[in-house]
Amino acid sequence: MIKRIVEIWKKRVDYSLLVGIVIFLVVAGLVFYLNQVTGTTLADFVLEMNGFMLDVVLFAVLIVWLNKRRERNSRKLNYLEQLEDFKFWKSEEGVNRKVGIIRRLNQLDGDLPSLARFELPGAYLKDFDFEKIDLSHANLSTAFLLNANLQNATLFQVNCEKAYLEQTLLKKANLREAYLGWVDLRSANLSEADLSCANLELAILWNSDLSGCILESANLDKADLTKANLKGAFCMNTVFGHANVSDVDFTAADLRGANLQHVENMTRSQLISAVLDSKTIFPLDLSMQKEEIMSLSQAKPKRESGFKSTTPSFRQRPKSGTYRVTQTL
Repeated sequence: MIKRIVEIWKKRVDYSLLVGIVIFLVVAGLVFYLNQVTGTTLADFVLEMNGFMLDVVLFAVLIVWLNKRRERNSRKLNYLEQLEDFKFWKSEEGVNRKVGIIRRLNQLDGDLPSLARFELPGAYLKDFDFEKIDLSHANLSTAFLLNANLQNATLFQVNCEKAYLEQTLLKKANLREAYLGWVDLRSANLSEADLSCANLELAILWNSDLSGCILESANLDKADLTKANLKGAFCMNTVFGHANVSDVDFTAADLRGANLQHVENMTRSQLISAVLDSKTIFPLDLSMQKEEIMSLSQAKPKRESGFKSTTPSFRQRPKSGTYRVTQTL
């Protein structure tokens, strides 16, 4: 029985803790003996022990806190080193490892490092927090980012081909020259985002919030913008191609120089509410009413082009994780 108790004790009690308890008992016994020899009363002894115990507790708490902090910093450094080592690992195993490391770093409440040029194709990143993170040139093709937070994130020339970004927060994100072909952005918040020269060909943008965003020289050919909010959006020289703009709110949207020739389901009232100029290419079925619509439009431009050239340009589909130079169409 005693042997069994000793075995359980050894398994459950840390050796360093046991040594500390033994030392404490020995010191306490020695102090008690010395107090007895010198004639110190029990009350004085208890008073001294109270002060001693308080010092021990405070010291122990400080040591534990410092050890936990050191261990936390050590783990974080280890995760960061692993993440950098796996940066260009494109296989499923490599992507899963990187996702796991990013999740652990989020749990540590530490700031994520730059993820620029990281290979994360097909990554499962639902509900992840990437606010203000640099993802420039990263490969997020077919990634799952439902409800992810990418507010104020830098996604310059990112590859999000066929990525799932439903209800994703992309407010004020930098998506300049991003490749967003076939991307699912249903109900996503892209308000005030910069999508200059971005390629949104065949993108799904149902109910998405694009208010105040910059779509200058972007490609929206065959994109589905049903019920999207483009109120106040800057769409100068944007190529809409065969985009579906059914029930889109174009109030104060800047469509100067935009190509709307082949858009589907555009109405007269939508054009009247937008900012137009002589370079705006009207839909074929409304081209005969161009002068009348322009005379009725009361919306005024709020900004000027940020590009020297007014020729629409946007990035083409990347091949094998690489990016082509911006091409002029």
